[in-house]
Amino acid sequence: MGQNPLLESTQHLARIRDFAAVIVASRWSIGILLVTLAGHAALEPSSAWITKTVLDAVKNTGATIEQVILRHGLLFVAIMGGLTLLKFGEKIANKAVEIRLIITLQRVYLERRTEEHTANDVSQILYGCELAKKGIEVVYKDAWKIIVTTVSVLAWQVNLGAQWIPLMLMSLVPSLLLVWFFGPPIQRMSHGILDLQARLAASTGRAANGTFTRHQEHWFRKALWLEVLKWFADDALDILMWVFLALLVLIAYVFGLGILPADIELGGAAAFLINVKLLAKPLGDIGKVYTKWREAYPAATRVFAPGSPQPD
Repeated sequence: MGQNPLLESTQHLARIRDFAAVIVASRWSIGILLVTLAGHAALEPSSAWITKTVLDAVKNTGATIEQVILRHGLLFVAIMGGLTLLKFGEKIANKAVEIRLIITLQRVYLERRTEEHTANDVSQILYGCELAKKGIEVVYKDAWKIIVTTVSVLAWQVNLGAQWIPLMLMSLVPSLLLVWFFGPPIQRMSHGILDLQARLAASTGRAANGTFTRHQEHWFRKALWLEVLKWFADDALDILMWVFLALLVLIAYVFGLGILPADIELGGAAAFLINVKLLAKPLGDIGKVYTKWREAYPAATRVFAPGSPQPD
């Protein structure tokens, strides 16, 4: 039986607040990661600039290699070295954040559990906290990228041809409905896999060998089915958007629905198609982030509210 939508929304908001508290507790690690990401993004375009500068110096001024090295070598090494160091720092900081978040989630779970149960505790510490971490990544790493990219694409479309905006937004509707449709089954499947992990941990004795094997096979089937559901919610969005857009244009043209611009110019239509392609990227990311949240939510509930009824 489905859960009350208002109650479910309240519970999801509660998890976001819990995640925010964990993010604040890990603020230094996350802050360093964001600094390295921003630094790399800011410095990366300069690599193309310095490469062009060096090539132009050789081509246009006829300078020798030695002269180019003396004039631009130090700056070239500084930029490339800076990018390498920032990439290294990003890799280390990213791993530090991942481990710090898992450690924090493990401590929260052990503090909040209502009773000690070895099998449940082991499965939650080793598997559940790793999965719950994905929900935190949605909050601090994924969501803002989607918002920025989507706003950027729509802003460009307004400048290039605002008359195409209604068609662009309408093409997104079925894809977003598809994501919403597959969210609850993904959450239920993730919930079932968490239960199986606890059963696996509880049936490792020699006497339970047959039970352990059955749980393994059950886990195998559920994990594959989960990937199928995630594919429909992640990768099928792009295909559905283009198919629906083509049908929408055809229907609008045949029946004169008025959602197509009155005067269609080749340049405007080309810009629209390019922007739709650009919009497909954040749309796909919306699917990935939503499924990531749904998959992580049952594990997060077991961390922050281990004694409460579990979502299914």
